[in-house]
Amino acid sequence: MKHPPGTAPVRAEYLLPVNNVVSVPDDDAAEGTTKPARSDRHSGARDDDDNRDSRSGPTRGKFTKEQKKAQRGANKGRRFGKVRDELDLCWRVANGANCEYGAEQCKFSHDIPAYLAVKQQDIRIPDTTEISDTLSVVPDFTKVAKPHPEHPSIDLNTLCPIFKETGECRYGFKCRFLGGHVQTDASGNLTLVKDEEKKARTAVSSQELNFVGGDVQKQLRSKKYPFPISDAYLREMQQNDAQTNSTSKINSGTVVLAEPEQNMDVDTTASEKPARVPTSAVEELIENRIGGSLLASTSDTPDVPVRFAEKKRLHWSGKTYLAPLTTVGNLPFRQLCVKYGADITCGEMGLANSFLAGSKEEWSLVRRHPSEKIFGVQVAGNKPSTLVPTAEVIAKEFAGNIDFVDLNCGCPIDLVFKSGSGSALLDTPGKLGKILIGMNKALGDIPVTVKLRTGVKDGKNTAHKTMPKAVEWGTSCITVSDD
Repeated sequence: MKHPPGTAPVRAEYLLPVNNVVSVPDDDAAEGTTKPARSDRHSGARDDDDNRDSRSGPTRGKFTKEQKKAQRGANKGRRFGKVRDELDLCWRVANGANCEYGAEQCKFSHDIPAYLAVKQQDIRIPDTTEISDTLSVVPDFTKVAKPHPEHPSIDLNTLCPIFKETGECRYGFKCRFLGGHVQTDASGNLTLVKDEEKKARTAVSSQELNFVGGDVQKQLRSKKYPFPISDAYLREMQQNDAQTNSTSKINSGTVVLAEPEQNMDVDTTASEKPARVPTSAVEELIENRIGGSLLASTSDTPDVPVRFAEKKRLHWSGKTYLAPLTTVGNLPFRQLCVKYGADITCGEMGLANSFLAGSKEEWSLVRRHPSEKIFGVQVAGNKPSTLVPTAEVIAKEFAGNIDFVDLNCGCPIDLVFKSGSGSALLDTPGKLGKILIGMNKALGDIPVTVKLRTGVKDGKNTAHKTMPKAVEWGTSCITVSDD
């Protein structure tokens, strides 16, 4: 075949016969027009004149406020087709159940054979072995289809991804992969297939953990949630700060008070043996200080603070840690990473203020999938008065379902950094120490980990100074961000 000058023909081995080309939806045609489409919200797919307001007078022929709002935005001229069944089948009948309205009163059809007669062809997801690497277009899978003898729309060789994963398809006869979970019984009728073993396994493995009830969120929003450990620690911290401030004021003053003179003639033998105070007076003094009897105070209670040596150990040697990723590391993403070998996972960064405000979106970040073997929660904040109560709520509501709590000291986002959270905590080691000590007390046996950066400013690394102090403050693990 002779081609005109300047033509580059396609080589013969890359040419495909026309009958093997599978038609695909033309999305370019749908996006080809840029003219805004007329709103058909009230009148359906009518012409432009019918879409206009039918009011009389000066306002006749003008668009309403809702119609003008519907025209705003880009690509309003796109028209994508929506596939609908020619015969609406009742959802209960489609799932193999009985309809409470009956065939006569239900407004949907109960005739399954009639529905299958007009149902569209099943979709087939090809196996990787069926895809050839020598062709540049989608191959024709109609040659490998196995249609049902009585219902040609059913492809018995197709696989339903939902049924393959859960053992049951909730779409029933309406499923476009119906051939993957249907069979013919002894009487010749089509019945849906269910894998009871896979259903039981899915019911256990797909149930998410760490849900916060509405009553807890209501208490947090109304500031009525009890924080006994946090309140005691914050009061103690305030007293220590006040005592430190008063001592510093005395030291900074110009007046120096001399110590009282000591009597050097006192008999040392008598001072070595102080006078014995009556037992009743000692007990009375102790009761006044502790607010109760000595016998009651010696009884073992669950409020005894957990020592650092009693916290859970983090055995992470040789394991893969999926770092917390904001806006990326959600539960489905972590579930996929666990399937590909991630041993340790951590939720997205949550703000302590939002946790204490009872934010439903923030508390959704602590949800855990049963497949996550070692799971932690990451929190961010700028002061002990928010981070310590948040740690107490997490320990109280999710005891046993949280393996560690990570404090974010490495987030460089301006919104977080300017509020004093994230990597800004590295510039205030005193505050960071109070936060870590308080979180350790509030979390009980749950260990605290820290994520930090090498430094905040360029050329000035501070991680080598912060890490030893963090260990002294009770940190069980430290991770350093490399970006």
